[in-house]
Amino acid sequence: MFLVNSPIVRGDNLRFREEGVREVISRVLLPWLNSFRFFLGQVALLKKATGHDFRYDAHAPVSSNVMDRWILARCQSLIKLVKEEMAAYRLYTIIPRLLDLIDELTNWYIRFNRRRLKGEDGLEDTVVALNTLFETLFTLCRTMVSEHFDSPVSVLLTPEQVILYSFPHGKYLPVIADIHTRGPKRR
Repeated sequence: MFLVNSPIVRGDNLRFREEGVREVISRVLLPWLNSFRFFLGQVALLKKATGHDFRYDAHAPVSSNVMDRWILARCQSLIKLVKEEMAAYRLYTIIPRLLDLIDELTNWYIRFNRRRLKGEDGLEDTVVALNTLFETLFTLCRTMVSEHFDSPVSVLLTPEQVILYSFPHGKYLPVIADIHTRGPKRR
């Protein structure tokens, strides 16, 4: 990710800086990993508290929760951007939007939905929130890596779902097509 966001992609000279690599680790990889660990912790908590085994449902109906709809719309927006920018060979424009989505996931979605994700609003709402969080994390992974998953994620998928994943296709969500523009406002 450091190289994709570096001047070399634009045809300029590359000046390798360790600070740049550290920045990618601290602004992208660590928040992403912490979000995934939080998700796994909440799945384990759900199992312990209710005995319910969480399984991701890719065909679940769109949630009525505004934050769920907003973060899913942001994912679809990222997929669209990545496709357009890769077609135009402008890879360096993707990283800032990726950073925005990871920031919004960790500082907005997870923070404001912590009670739902911890099961305080009932089993059904918890499953919906976990499904949304998983879909967001899974979309980020597939968008940025697009390769076979052989990780703890595979325990949350059915055997038919653990296959070679390709770049995600944007879902047509007419109700939430522009919701990401009305998302949380920063102060």
